[in-house]
Amino acid sequence: MTLPPLLRFEGETLSWDDTAVLDRVSLSLSRGERLVLLGRSGSGKSTLLNAIRLKLEAQASAPRLALVPQDPGLVPQLSVFHNVWMGLLDDHSAAYGLRVLLRPPGRERARAAPAIARVGLAGFERRRIGSLSGGQKQRTALARA
Repeated sequence: MTLPPLLRFEGETLSWDDTAVLDRVSLSLSRGERLVLLGRSGSGKSTLLNAIRLKLEAQASAPRLALVPQDPGLVPQLSVFHNVWMGLLDDHSAAYGLRVLLRPPGRERARAAPAIARVGLAGFERRRIGSLSGGQKQRTALARA
């Protein structure tokens, strides 16, 4: 006797923050089966994991879940530059820090640029953290550190 799958996606579109990320996903997982997700940053790994979690939580017969979120402690409303630069706040007075957060001078943008480039996010400096993938957020947190 074959047991039914633990969960199944059939041609579904999976979204993150109301944005379609994965289209026509078909996946079936059985109890005890293991899944490895590999892919470039922004390819939809976190979106798929979140959809799996939501589907399992909706099932009364699903196993208990443990979720370890990828929350790197970033401010989602601020840009990559601002979040990286916040790692330098202790080097300055509160007034200067506030000034940079409101209107960053070119020298401070240039100061953060090498760390941002080192983690592969050059060109993303003005992007809001809330619009980034999980991997991009992790790399922003690395640059901040």
